[in-house]
Amino acid sequence: MTVMRRLAFLVILLAAAVGIAAAQGTPKQGGTKQKSGQKTEGAKQSDQNHETADKVAIPTTDQPCAHLSDTHTVKSSEDAEIQWKVVEFTKWLAIVGALQFLALIVQAIVFGRTLRQVRMQAVLMREHAGHLESLATAARDNAKAAKTSADALIGAERAWILEAINFPNNLPVQPIAGDVIIVYVGFTFTNRGGTPARVLAIKLRFHTVETPNSLSDSPQYDTTSMPELGAYGRMLAFGEPISVGRSLEGRAAFKEGDRQAIAENRLSLYAYGIIEYETLGIKASTQFCYVWCEPWGFSTSADVAGFRKGGPPAYNKAI
Repeated sequence: MTVMRRLAFLVILLAAAVGIAAAQGTPKQGGTKQKSGQKTEGAKQSDQNHETADKVAIPTTDQPCAHLSDTHTVKSSEDAEIQWKVVEFTKWLAIVGALQFLALIVQAIVFGRTLRQVRMQAVLMREHAGHLESLATAARDNAKAAKTSADALIGAERAWILEAINFPNNLPVQPIAGDVIIVYVGFTFTNRGGTPARVLAIKLRFHTVETPNSLSDSPQYDTTSMPELGAYGRMLAFGEPISVGRSLEGRAAFKEGDRQAIAENRLSLYAYGIIEYETLGIKASTQFCYVWCEPWGFSTSADVAGFRKGGPPAYNKAI
């Protein structure tokens, strides 16, 4: 406001100075007219004198001079009026130019202030952008930490169903004469987590494979439904087990030649499967695979025949 008041005061002073200068340099129209009038009266008096002289004296050749004097007087009056108009126009041009100059100065000052404010706002915006980026980074870190904590809490409290295989330490062989033996492998599933689980499906397979061929990379499960689960699944509380089994595929029992082939690693025996369940709104599953192993060479009492965890990686995982 102080700068604007000073500029307004300068504009007023400049306009007053220009007006005074123009007034001093401008001829007064009234004086001109008065002088012109005086000249006209003088001319009239001269004419009257001439007329009187003409009455008493003989006419001479001085009459054209009076006519020239009148013409010169009129021309001087017109020139003075034109000069006054030119001076008046020049005065207003000077005033307009001065006002335009002052307006440019004011615009330059305003533009400078605006530019300074824009620069200050740009600096503030950069600082705010840095703060916002820091806040966004902190928010992302907090979100990741919260998700990690939630996942850890869910992992600690959710249900985890693990399996245990049930099978003797020797392969039952069908005798040549006698009762028919059916080879059967069983699995016991137990909820080891902190919350109940609803078992949705259990799929098992129990069969032999020629050793050179082994198992496929992706497990192929039997889709036969388990009557132990019912139509809508079965709930397992913490520590509660459920047992299911599957008979040997393709044969009721082993023959003596089959057991010899398995012992010589010409035939492999596998028992594998998957259990699918739901806990805390999460679909989970446990995949497992066991292969029959025979002791080789020197063995201790702990090194006995039986099923061991094995098979391709896709057969053994829990999610």
